[in-house]
Amino acid sequence: MVAKAVVCYDRLYTLQHDSIYRYVNGTWQLVRPEPFAWIAANEDKLLAYHVQNGLYALDEADQLSGVSNLYQLNNATYSNGEYWLAESSYGLIRLGTGGDDYFHTDGPNSNFGYCMYAAHDQIYSAIGGRWAEQFLRYGRINIYDRNNWRCINEGNIGASVGRPAIDIVSLAIDPNDAGHWFAATYGTGVFEFKDYQAIAHYDSNNSTLRRVNNSVSDAYYTRTDGAMMDAQGNFWVLNATSIGSPLHIRNTYGQWKAINLSSYGEAIEFTTPGGQILIDQRNENRKWMYDQRHTPGVILLDDGGTPFNTSDDRCRKRNQWTDQNGNVLSPSQIMCIAQDMKNRMWIGTGAGILIIPAEVDFMSSNACHRIIIPRNDGTGLGDYLLGSEQVNCMVIDGGNRMWIGTENSGIYLIEDDTITVAHFTTDNSLLPSNTIQSMAIMPTTGELFIGTAKGIASYRSDASAPQEDLTNAYAFPNPVRPNYQGVITIAGLMENTAVNIIDESGNLVCKTRSYGGTAVWDGRIQNGRLATSGVYTALCNEPTGKHTVVKILVIR
Repeated sequence: MVAKAVVCYDRLYTLQHDSIYRYVNGTWQLVRPEPFAWIAANEDKLLAYHVQNGLYALDEADQLSGVSNLYQLNNATYSNGEYWLAESSYGLIRLGTGGDDYFHTDGPNSNFGYCMYAAHDQIYSAIGGRWAEQFLRYGRINIYDRNNWRCINEGNIGASVGRPAIDIVSLAIDPNDAGHWFAATYGTGVFEFKDYQAIAHYDSNNSTLRRVNNSVSDAYYTRTDGAMMDAQGNFWVLNATSIGSPLHIRNTYGQWKAINLSSYGEAIEFTTPGGQILIDQRNENRKWMYDQRHTPGVILLDDGGTPFNTSDDRCRKRNQWTDQNGNVLSPSQIMCIAQDMKNRMWIGTGAGILIIPAEVDFMSSNACHRIIIPRNDGTGLGDYLLGSEQVNCMVIDGGNRMWIGTENSGIYLIEDDTITVAHFTTDNSLLPSNTIQSMAIMPTTGELFIGTAKGIASYRSDASAPQEDLTNAYAFPNPVRPNYQGVITIAGLMENTAVNIIDESGNLVCKTRSYGGTAVWDGRIQNGRLATSGVYTALCNEPTGKHTVVKILVIR
């Protein structure tokens, strides 16, 4: 199979079965038998890249000369006496006799966000993938702190712990330390990071984790997912294995414990563990987990407050529910779970959403609720919310609204169970794809980060997490520049804060309320015109009597 063909030295070269061939007098002649990954030609110089030995130049006499063996290269070119390299970890590189020059973009090292999390006023994004098998994506982690991206490449990880992470599928961020987290991978075990650097790797050699079965190797079949850290600093992770335990915990002293799970006497084994262990906000002893396929189901573990003592554990797995109309539902895929501010559990499936009401005891009842959206066509009928759509991810914003990411139809924003506030697709927004893989919300600003099949996007929402007081209320942008025509956000508010905006003469120009900790003004006065230059005052009053004032400068 011909991988690539180039013309150099007035000859045609190809890469066939990893070896370089040259076309001469109607036949192909072997030039170099070494296993090369790619070839390129520029300015009468043929370049060939060997995965283990680096970049070479091939001259007209078919002799190789080494160019660089320091980087993992995707491409290279030679121009005006200089070599330029495209490298996975370092970006664009210019080779120099006195040292190499690196040219980085102000952004992540990849536009692929397979899993995303918000913690410590930062967004953590990782590259990976899996379903029945791993996707074999070299793991990279990107962290956004509202100003800059911090990038951790597979080369950084490999150099630190002796092997690169492949297929990072979930992250567990330490609630007390932004630079400390664990990365679960679907094949290469678990990696630990401290001070934003990889410090340890865990598999069956130094932990209770086990490979899938006895017929495969630890190196590429130690499948983990569902990473989580609790408030006490314990690390939890799920393990897809038939020869070990499905759940593992590591305490702050580095001691591991394998936990066996069973539901009514039937052992629980994960085939494709879900992307998160969720701690119930009503009771931290209760942990929610799920298996996505083959034996799909939602699992609730009550550890009795003693995670390392299983004698008082209670566990229940369910893969069948009965909705409010008596319909029995057995989803073939469980894709995601989420808990809203009303303590309801949302279950995203391969065909719509199930909700477990807060008053339902999951341990003893399989009752669920499905949202019905009225058709408003005079028939009095309705349809189940996303009844046939695969729901890949869900996230709650500060206004207790549910953002729903789907496999084929973009993002839905649902409020009060029946109101579709927004539906974003590639047709009406800047989404690069309608396949949504992950989402995370920056709590302080309400900015939604979206991992799609074709890149990462973000959306400035009008809701954020409510604050405990009004001390840090502020507006942005501020000042409002002449060419700006978007919304003006007042953030740092308490729940249900009334916001009245007046001009310099005391005239009311906007009256609104906060969604969680955010209120927005469209920048227009009551007659619909854009607000003219001046200082506008936002009077913010919370229902219990707390209040503050935010000044907004408008320049036209």
